Order: sequence, then C-alpha cells, then structure tokens
Amino acid sequence: MFYNDNMEKQDNHYKSYKPLSKLESALLDKVATLIVFSLSDVRNLTKWKHSTISNVLFSLKKKKVLTAVKKDNYVLSERIPEHILTIAASVNLPSYISLWTACSYYGLTEQQVKTIQLVSTKQYCQHKIFNHSIEIITLLPKKWFGYHRVNNIPIAEIEKLLIDCAYKPEKAGGTDELRKCISNAWPQINIKKLRRYLQMFNNKSLFARLGYLIEELHLPNTEQAFFLRRIPKGYTLLNPSKKNPNEQTIKKNNYKYNHKWRIVIND
Repeated sequence: MFYNDNMEKQDNHYKSYKPLSKLESALLDKVATLIVFSLSDVRNLTKWKHSTISNVLFSLKKKKVLTAVKKDNYVLSERIPEHILTIAASVNLPSYISLWTACSYYGLTEQQVKTIQLVSTKQYCQHKIFNHSIEIITLLPKKWFGYHRVNNIPIAEIEKLLIDCAYKPEKAGGTDELRKCISNAWPQINIKKLRRYLQMFNNKSLFARLGYLIEELHLPNTEQAFFLRRIPKGYTLLNPSKKNPNEQTIKKNNYKYNHKWRIVIND
C-alpha cells in the first residue's frame, strides 16, 4: 500500500462528517495516513471482526465517504483528486507513471494531460477511477525498469521517460511533443545513465531516433559515437506509429531520409 509522508494525521478529523457512527469515525481515524487500504489493513489497525469491518466499509461507501477503486481497495473520496496518480499506480500493480502524463508532471510540456498513463508488465484494459481515464501500456519485463518515487508516486526517471516516449511517441503527444520534452529535459539528463538504459532496453531503433532528435535540437551529446555504432542497418521511422511507407509513399509525402542516423522523417 502507498502512504503519503506529507500528510499529518488529524485525530477525530472525520467526526465532522454527518451523520457518522462511532465505528465509522473510528475506522476513518485509523486509516487517516493511508492513501489506499484494504479490509486486511483495517483489521490489522483495529483488531475488529471481519463482519464488523465489512459492514462499516459498506456504510461508508453508501455515504460516499469512501470509494472502492478496485475490489478490496478503498480510498477516502475527498483525496482522489490530490492523490490520483498514487491511487492509479496502486490499483494497477506493477506499474509506474510515464509517457505524456510524466512529461506533464515534470513540467516538460505545457499541455494538461487528461488521461493517466501507466507502464506495466501486465495487460490491463483502459478504465476509469472516479472521473479519471487510466491507460496502461504494456512492456516486456526486461524493459520495465528505471522508475523512482517522487512525492510517493512511482514515476519514470527522466532518462527512462525519454526512452519510453521515443519508443511510443504517439503516447507522448506525437513527435513534436517528443522534441519539446527532450529539449526541456536535457539539462537534467545524465547522458551516461541514458546510454546505460538504452542498452538495457535493447532496441536499436531508439539509438537512431533519439540520436537524430538530439542532434536536430542542437543539444550536446558526448555519447554520439556510441549511439551511431548501435543504430540499425535498415532505416527507422521517426514516428513508428505510422504505417511503414514504401518508396512511392515517401516521394508522394515528401518524406526525407537522414542517412547519418538512418531515419525516415515521416512526421
């Protein structure tokens, strides 16, 4: 379960709700420092019987004080807006915040992203938590790494965020937004870590795509030679979400080739 270290427990805070029974108030006081909690969490904190806890939880849900975000996963309804990122990751384990949502969180884009995007090793259908749309992008376990906790939110490190976005630019607002995010993130980037994470991700197209964009943006890249040695022999699409064009389509749309990075500039 996730906890909010910045939240101070306020004794009897929830007795201001009307009408609440003594048991309801007692339960709310016990879970005051939890963001997401289960019946077993309540039992460990209160030592109450299973039936008593079930009845109190049911009553609090009916009064809309609690929201069930998943089977046996509850949150205080008033906390959903403030802690939605932590809640989303908690009920879709294992996962971390990435792509355009993380770009917005870090201030790398001025766009206000409405959908919460998670990266996971499991397949989940898109769903909603309260009024928030949740989208989960699935990666192979060997590509699922490079995240940390910021304000108790599991979120991609900046270096891994650029890799995730370059791998799925259509999930990061497209290539124009990708350019913007790279440019804004670059002062914070540890280029050695980016190089190491690219090796771990093991996708040659990403060396080409990121190398090209870094050069196009005139950003310093002390690892350029390392990148160039790892680009694929064939050509890589700048926007991989678009259909792989044939020569006729390339000429028709005035797509260009970047021979240095072996990139088809199709966007």
